[in-house]
Order: sequence, then C-alpha cells, then structure tokens
Amino acid sequence: MSFKKAALCAFAAVALLTGAGCEQKPASPPPSPDEVRAKYTADIQQTLTAYFNTHGLKASDIKPGFTVPWVASKAGAEDHGFLVATGETSAKGCPVWKVSSFEHYGKYSSRADVKQAICP
Repeated sequence: MSFKKAALCAFAAVALLTGAGCEQKPASPPPSPDEVRAKYTADIQQTLTAYFNTHGLKASDIKPGFTVPWVASKAGAEDHGFLVATGETSAKGCPVWKVSSFEHYGKYSSRADVKQAICP
C-alpha cells in the first residue's frame, strides 16, 4: 500500500471514530413538570380510565410499582411514556403516579419525570 493510501485510510478512520463532519445537536433541557402536566394530563386520564375499565380494576387495586403504559393521542404522535404508582394518595384520595414522558424530535428525544395525582 502506498503512503498516500495509508494516510487517507488513517484520516478516514479518525474521522469515523471522532464523528468529524457530523452535525451535533446540542442537548435540550427536558420539559418542565408544568409543561408535561399541561401537555399530557388529558391523554393520561383517558389511558387510566380505559385501562381500569377494560381490566375491571378500582383505585383500591393499585399497589406501589403498578405500571401502565400510554401513548399520546394526537395524530402522528411519537410521544409516549408510562405511569408507575408510588403508593401515595393525594388529599382527594387519588393515587399519586410517577409520570415518565418521552418526547421525540426526529432522531432526538427527551425524558421528563413528574409526580402527579390522577384518579382512574
């Protein structure tokens, strides 16, 4: 192999390993808890109601760690998440859930975790 070919191979290898020439998107901060609540509360409420009605469950059946997946209802939505029961109850007697949401923007995504009381 000639010196020129060896040098080109070495430069190509370095470029591949370091990502040289690739556009990097700066990390964006995850949405705030208020943004998550405003954007997904209706979807989560519908998901919980449907899940509990389908399986014949009551709020008293919820144990800590009980998990329910959900998907955003807007057309073409890629946003989704899951709800995990914390074992706590609100002042109104509603179970408190850890809401984890995943928002996707092309090949990038962000995750936000929020505690929220939601009655099924």
